[in-house]
Amino acid sequence: MGQQPKGRCLVVGAGKASASIASALEAYAMTNWPKARLEGVVLTRYGHNSPTNHIKIVEGLVIQCPIRLVWMGLRKSWH
Repeated sequence: MGQQPKGRCLVVGAGKASASIASALEAYAMTNWPKARLEGVVLTRYGHNSPTNHIKIVEGLVIQCPIRLVWMGLRKSWH
């Protein structure tokens, strides 16, 4: 993938595969970028969760929904 990122690496994603990609990115970063600080959020469909340590996974019913509903789901998951 290239050189190690400097500072914080912000991860944002959406879709059924986003949680598994976030999990794979964390595993890659632990091996290849040990000093990188990964953080962020991905929105995925219910039942498509994957374990992560630093990237927040938010599950929802429908990915293609109005921004307001996505925002309400994000707010609810962090409280």
